[in-house]
Amino acid sequence: MLVWSSLGVYFCGALSVPALIMTILASRSTSEEACRQIEIARKFNIASMFFGAAVTAVILLYYVFFCLVLIASYG
Repeated sequence: MLVWSSLGVYFCGALSVPALIMTILASRSTSEEACRQIEIARKFNIASMFFGAAVTAVILLYYVFFCLVLIASYG
């Protein structure tokens, strides 16, 4: 989970920071607390990955639209 949280911070930004914190705290907790914290971290990771994918798709569509408008204006 630490690897996923770290990758999430790199690719999805600030939304994965809580997941990284919960993962680090889970490594120092008792087994019951660690399971709960890992589950919270997993939910944060899933949410941040979906958000990152959505933002990436919007940016990609913007650039495709911009390129099409640019090509149409020269044609």
